[in-house]
Amino acid sequence: MKLDPHVTISALYPAYTVPNSFVIRLANESGVAADLTPLLKQHFIQVNALEEAQPCSEQLMIQPYDMVTLLIHNQGA
Repeated sequence: MKLDPHVTISALYPAYTVPNSFVIRLANESGVAADLTPLLKQHFIQVNALEEAQPCSEQLMIQPYDMVTLLIHNQGA
């Protein structure tokens, strides 16, 4: 996974509600929006705090000083 240098991982843990999945929370620590669209192509989906899928267009941006929560299914499990 490749991220913009201003985007950091603030949390990474096994999903509570989706078997064989992980939740990753990303924080944009800059004053400029960051494009996370490549992660959608890697099968990440945007979720809320309850791990419910959120509507997402073909582009995923993280706004300045904001956070986004994503879920990825562990393909190896």
